[in-house]
Amino acid sequence: MRAAAAAHVIVLATGKVTTQDFGNCTFSKPIATTFVDSPAAVAGAKAGGFQAGEEINISLTHRRDRNLTPSRECWSFSSPKYDFDKKNAVMRGWCVDPKSGKFVTRLAGEGGK
Repeated sequence: MRAAAAAHVIVLATGKVTTQDFGNCTFSKPIATTFVDSPAAVAGAKAGGFQAGEEINISLTHRRDRNLTPSRECWSFSSPKYDFDKKNAVMRGWCVDPKSGKFVTRLAGEGGK
């Protein structure tokens, strides 16, 4: 495992940006060093049905989710306004392939293998 700098970035529809530095974090699996930029990934998520609310959660990570077999790298998107599943108390999301920018699947918000 390798340590890397980690940050959480929040961009609101109003244009306000906030960041939180998490210092060093350890990834379970390395993330590819070449990937599409977030605007291209957002377009892929929207093509799959993603709706942006005032707040959008975006991460580039190795995802485990029951709708991903096997687990894989994703640009992962969610909007608390539209993607919080109250019945199951989970945040569902949208997986976009980080290399192509194409929509992969709607995430269940529940761990997988």
